[in-house]
Amino acid sequence: MRYYRDYFHKEITRVVYFILFFSIVAVIFDQYFNSQSYPFWISWFNLVLVGTALLMIILSALTPFSIYHSFLIYTYLFTLNIYMPAFAGDEALRQTIISSFSNLGACMIYLFIAGIVGAGIQVLILGGINILAVFLIAYACKTPQQDILFDPINIIMFAMTSVLIYAMFRRIENAMIENEENKKRILAKEKEILSIRVEEERKRNQYLSISQSDNDLFVSKLINKITVISGERNEQERAAQMNEVVRFCIMQGYKVNQSEHAKWHKDTDTEFISRLKQKHPQLTPKEQYICSLLRINMNTKEIAEKLNKSEETIKWYRKRIRKKMQVQDDCNLAGFMGDL
Repeated sequence: MRYYRDYFHKEITRVVYFILFFSIVAVIFDQYFNSQSYPFWISWFNLVLVGTALLMIILSALTPFSIYHSFLIYTYLFTLNIYMPAFAGDEALRQTIISSFSNLGACMIYLFIAGIVGAGIQVLILGGINILAVFLIAYACKTPQQDILFDPINIIMFAMTSVLIYAMFRRIENAMIENEENKKRILAKEKEILSIRVEEERKRNQYLSISQSDNDLFVSKLINKITVISGERNEQERAAQMNEVVRFCIMQGYKVNQSEHAKWHKDTDTEFISRLKQKHPQLTPKEQYICSLLRINMNTKEIAEKLNKSEETIKWYRKRIRKKMQVQDDCNLAGFMGDL
């Protein structure tokens, strides 16, 4: 459960240091109060256990040696320290170990702590070692028949506890991994949306630039027309030219109106372009832009003027768009874009 360990590294480090210090104190107390009832070699086991715990603490604090591996080494040694006296001691000691809640309970606590620190499969291995040790003590060392009744309970207890601890922390790890993957997917979507917004902003700036150019061109043409009219002496010709100027201004007003309509639609362009890309990814950026212009009811001539293209070119684009989007000839393309 590497991801779990990496995520809770600081918390795991605190827990392991606390457990190692607590174990040192517990072993020292046990040695102090029960040393008279233990054979001398059990006392040596306890001293080795205390020394190992201190060594693991020093190595983890002063070197790159992992506190996680320190805890595993200590846990395996602690388990050995619990069961080894049963194989080397007398019958009374074996019966005490196999039926002692303090000994077996301590091993079970260490199983749970191994799960907390993310030992993963090591939890099952430690559980298996406990089961094997209990089995060997009971059957290989000829424990009396009446005491064997305790063994199946201990074996089942270690088996269920090991599997449950492993399954619980594996489920936590899987949930954390799934949560991280969901975060990555959300981040990717946010980047995609941001990319679409940046592209749309670029198109808006392009639109404003083209609109400003159209206005400058209109003013320039109007000045030229008025200059020509001011030099005309023929009243009829002057009246005809004035009518032409009026018509020219009306047409410009129509374009401005369409431009304002486009401006009103620009707030929904991002969503429209996004839907268009999802449904018809085969369209080029130019074709997508023409679709957005068709959506606001601009005709072929207006689109040609806006893009500074010929009407034939725009007609060709419209045919390609129909073909790619599989729109029938009798279907109004602008209406189709409006319903998209």
